[in-house]
Amino acid sequence: MRVWLTRKLADCIDGVDLSGQEVGDVLELSSRDASLLLAEGHAEPNRRKIVRPSARESLRGQSKQEDAA
Repeated sequence: MRVWLTRKLADCIDGVDLSGQEVGDVLELSSRDASLLLAEGHAEPNRRKIVRPSARESLRGQSKQEDAA
């Protein structure tokens, strides 16, 4: 199940490992993990048609472009 991470207060929330994830990331999780994050208000269902890269992925892309230049 895909969810959109809307807040992150710790690297592990209700047993769901969020280390390496940032607010705004779209996560592919098991139904159980997604339901926990949704119930606790840490995520929303992913209803966006376009999945934007996370801030971290955007920075990686910029770094690669700068290296190529």
